[in-house]
Amino acid sequence: MTFTGKDRPEPEPDRVIELYKRDVDVTLIRENLKLTAEGRILKLAELQRFAEELRQAGQRLDRHSVLLEAVAELERIVEELGSKPPD
Repeated sequence: MTFTGKDRPEPEPDRVIELYKRDVDVTLIRENLKLTAEGRILKLAELQRFAEELRQAGQRLDRHSVLLEAVAELERIVEELGSKPPD
């Protein structure tokens, strides 16, 4: 245990935190800290707009998938009706 100049022991590093830290790209953190507070807020707003675009694209894809399933079901029904002899 090492001591700081204020006669307090310096805490031992947490092993779990140290494992996570090795995978952190500190260059991104440094680049973000170079921005002004306003710059960080603008960057966050841009990220939120992008996230909203992704969410909307996912919803459109879901609706498209539902329509494709409905068309496939209708085609199956039409085929089934077409294969039955008339009454």
